[in-house]
Amino acid sequence: MRSVSTARPAYGARPAVPPPSGTGPGRPDAETLRTALRKYALLPEAKRPDVPLESKKALRWLEGASLDLADLNETKTVRLALDALALRLDGKAASANTIRRKRAVLHAVLEYAVELEELPADPVHKVKWKPPKTTETVDPRVVVNPPARPKHC
Repeated sequence: MRSVSTARPAYGARPAVPPPSGTGPGRPDAETLRTALRKYALLPEAKRPDVPLESKKALRWLEGASLDLADLNETKTVRLALDALALRLDGKAASANTIRRKRAVLHAVLEYAVELEELPADPVHKVKWKPPKTTETVDPRVVVNPPARPKHC
C-alpha cells in the first residue's frame, strides 16, 4: 500500500505551503482552500483539470493572502512556517516522523527557490529549530516469538 504522499504528489507538496493567516473578506473555508490546492494549484499544469469557479475564487483569495517569497528571508516568518509543520490539519500536534517529512519537503521547495535565484539562500538554516525526536518503538505484533521462529532462521 502506497502512502498518501506517493499516491498523490500534491499531498507531498501541501505541507510546504504555510497556512495563510488572513481572515479578510471573502476568505473561503479551510476545506475549499485545501481542495483548490490539492486538485488544481499543486498539480502540474499538464495534469490540471479545468478549475471550477469556486476553486478559482479560493485560489485568487489565497494569492492575495499569501506572503511574498521574499518574506521568507525573515527568521520570524521561517519560524512560523516551521511551527506550522508541527501541527496536523485539526490543530493537534503531528508525530515526529510527520514533522520530519514535512520539513524535508519545505527544505526541498526552498532549495528549489534558491536554484531559481528567487532566494539568496535557504532561510531554514538561519533558524535554530529542532524537530521533536522520534521514538523508536517496536510494534510487538511484528516481532517473531523466539520459540515460534522456524529453525532455519
